[in-house]
Amino acid sequence: MCKLQKALYRLKQAPRAWYGKIIEFLTHNDYLVMSAYASLFIKAKGEKLAIVLVYVDDLIITGDCEE
Repeated sequence: MCKLQKALYRLKQAPRAWYGKIIEFLTHNDYLVMSAYASLFIKAKGEKLAIVLVYVDDLIITGDCEE
C-alpha cells in the first residue's frame, strides 16, 4: 500500500494514473463507460444495477443490490 501511495501521489500525473487504475479495474469487472460522461460507469446484470461515478479521487457508488 505504501509503495502504491508513493507511486501515485508523488507524481504530477497522479490523478491520471489513479483514474487509469480505476478504469482498468471497473472495465475488467464488466462495468460500461458511458459515452456522454466518461467518469460514469454502469453495470447491469439481470435486474440488478450498479453505478459508479468517479470524481477527482473520490467514488460515488450506488445501486439496487448490496452485492
